[in-house]
Amino acid sequence: MESAERNTMSFRKTATLWMAAISVCLAFALSHSFSSMAIYDDESYVMMTIKTFLEGDRLYEETYTQYGPAYYLLQQPIHGWLGIPLTHDIVRLKTIAAWLLIGILCGVIALRLTGKRLVGVAAFILSVLHLQKLGLEPAHPQEVVALLSTFGLLLMSKRNRWALFLAGVCAAVAGLAKLNAGAVAAAAMLFAAGLANPGQRKFDYLYPLFGALISVGLSAGVFATIAKECFQSGSWTTLCWPAIIVLSSIAVCLVAWTGRKNSRGKSISIPGKRRFLQPLVCVTAGGIAGSALVLLWAFANGNSFSEVIHGVLTQHQFMAQSFYHPVHVDLFGLLVTAAIGLLLLVRFIPSGSGSETKAVVDRLLSVGAPFVLLAALCQFGMDFCEPLQHGLRPRGAAFFLATAGPAVMPLLLLKDRSQLRLALAMLGCLSPLLAFPVPGTQVSLGTLPILLGLVVCASDSCHKLFVSERAIELAHRRVVFGLFVMAIAATCVFGHRWVNNEALDQPGCRWVRLKPQRAAQEKAVADCIRNTDASKLAFDSHNHNRFFFWTGKQPLTSTNPTFWPAMLTERQKAKIELAAKNADSICVVKLNQERVQLSEYAPSVERALFSSWKLVGGFGDWQVGLKSAPESSEIQ
Repeated sequence: MESAERNTMSFRKTATLWMAAISVCLAFALSHSFSSMAIYDDESYVMMTIKTFLEGDRLYEETYTQYGPAYYLLQQPIHGWLGIPLTHDIVRLKTIAAWLLIGILCGVIALRLTGKRLVGVAAFILSVLHLQKLGLEPAHPQEVVALLSTFGLLLMSKRNRWALFLAGVCAAVAGLAKLNAGAVAAAAMLFAAGLANPGQRKFDYLYPLFGALISVGLSAGVFATIAKECFQSGSWTTLCWPAIIVLSSIAVCLVAWTGRKNSRGKSISIPGKRRFLQPLVCVTAGGIAGSALVLLWAFANGNSFSEVIHGVLTQHQFMAQSFYHPVHVDLFGLLVTAAIGLLLLVRFIPSGSGSETKAVVDRLLSVGAPFVLLAALCQFGMDFCEPLQHGLRPRGAAFFLATAGPAVMPLLLLKDRSQLRLALAMLGCLSPLLAFPVPGTQVSLGTLPILLGLVVCASDSCHKLFVSERAIELAHRRVVFGLFVMAIAATCVFGHRWVNNEALDQPGCRWVRLKPQRAAQEKAVADCIRNTDASKLAFDSHNHNRFFFWTGKQPLTSTNPTFWPAMLTERQKAKIELAAKNADSICVVKLNQERVQLSEYAPSVERALFSSWKLVGGFGDWQVGLKSAPESSEIQ
């Protein structure tokens, strides 16, 4: 009876703590999402791709998108079958829901790995704080990809064959939305599944070897790609970052392999005697099934195989060349990486000093994860009160974690080599690859597994640094309390900013509030466009797709990328030129400060849009004009 009462009290405390954490994080996400809107407008670009696709314009050939078909498969039930409106307010609420769910999954993973409810809550709050840039880019496929990858990682904690199968499905669907994210998740899952093989068969060593080759091969391939860029640009320091990833991946493989013989009895195996039910086979089968599902859906919606290959793979060569940014190597993180790497080297290379040296090295390694986590928290605190601006702007501890984080991942396996720890360790090594070649919000997403691994490693370290359970519990409480204070402080700052901002008050965008000067300009431009006697709307440079939603004007075609003149094929340019010539009248907006100009990338489209353009209104750098109907002679 007393035991039941204690369990009830513990459950109530845990539920209360989680509800408090979720409430604070919900307020944090709301204050961030509804007080910012990126000027580059990736948000509305993605919204426009969903809109035109649901209206019947198939992906790639008609609806321009740089993302895989899986993202649209997941959006079709929400905005198509259920009829939920596609507005700026709605997509922000969707992003917040995905944001919190990712954090909850991270908390559950940490709880399963440590058995400590406070560690789970800490991982949840820290994950939500770390992903604050999601509030700057709502509707972006990256949130769906992160959700799938995190759920797949959680499934790796299961011994059930269907859980492993579903983990493979998650990796495949993530990859067919954003290829690099799916490849990284799949490599980590296959590595963990290979090492978890029971070890009683003739070809036992082929399974872990296969998993290790996939993981190290992926990182080495990216290393070669970046090395090629470095040879061309002469930026040798950039090589440090992929070298850290490759060496950390190898270190994880070595640590996992050296402890494999001793932990063979604890290895995770699939119940049953059938050989084809090996963990590696289950994950692989799930990946094949998930890929087949997405591909069949794409074919059913009018895409050919070559179009899907273009959407998932070949078009990204252009993206990588056009939006390439050198990898940012954090110097402090580089020093931390060197120190941890040296200690790992000393620990695993036999030395004459014997067990005394190993004890000293283990003691030093035990403070590595808490030190890196503390440094990350300090960097978080410095940026939490700053407004969200541009995805490319460094924020928080993302670059520090991308540099130092992979080196810490082998420490995850020193206490235990469960299937989930193996997957998290390898994912933490490989996930920073998402930052290349555009180190924007992807850096935060790519370092999320690292942050989760650091929380688990820090909890493991507490058992070595503190003797009593009471001291361990006190340390966990202090960390959770500090995270609560940090989240509440950031929420108050952004909430105050939201109250003092001015509402955009546009159709489908009632709750977003921006700085008064920008809000007034956005509303003035929207009113001017809305009042023009034209059904079509076009831009001379960057495609500000939000004005299509606010004004009810239609684009010339369903090809509406962000930097649209630079991203069009010759066939797409010809379609836009023909649509511009045949339209009765077009509202054409010029923005003088933008770098992507029609005259450079699409001069024929520029001539078609500005052949009879007349200025209607000007608002700072914005100029709104009307291109009148073509003369009969021009049509002929």
